[in-house]
Parts: sequence; C-alpha cells; structure tokens
Amino acid sequence: MIHNRRNHHQVDALQRPSLSVAQHYTLNEVEFYGYEGLFTRAVEGQRVVVAMRDDHAITIDESGDVDMAPDLALRR
Repeated sequence: MIHNRRNHHQVDALQRPSLSVAQHYTLNEVEFYGYEGLFTRAVEGQRVVVAMRDDHAITIDESGDVDMAPDLALRR
C-alpha cells in the first residue's frame, strides 16, 4: 500500500511531548488557521516546529514565536 505523506496526519512525527508549553499553545493557534504541524528540527541549538498550510511553511521556536518566512529548504 502506497501512502501519500502529505495526506497522512503527522502529529506523531512532531513528538508533541518534547515541545515546550509555548510551542503547544502556538501550534494549536496556527492549526485553527489551517496550518499542520509536520516535524521538529534543531536550528541553532533550539528545537523548532515546522508547520505548513498549502505551500506556505512557518516555524515556531521554543518561546512560541512564529517565523512566517523561515529560511528552509523542504523536500516535496
């Protein structure tokens, strides 16, 4: 069976228990606007959450701050 990763709910890939309280709160807020949390990535010693809506990526840092134009290279 072939899985399309984009259609698969990927919340488990986020390892939500490892997110900060601020990241949980902000992720819940952006999910309301249609973003889907995809994965976490270590950037400059911090764990950031990468979320997407359509073709627009955002990141959420450990303080819960959102970067609406992150410098990311994502595979399709």
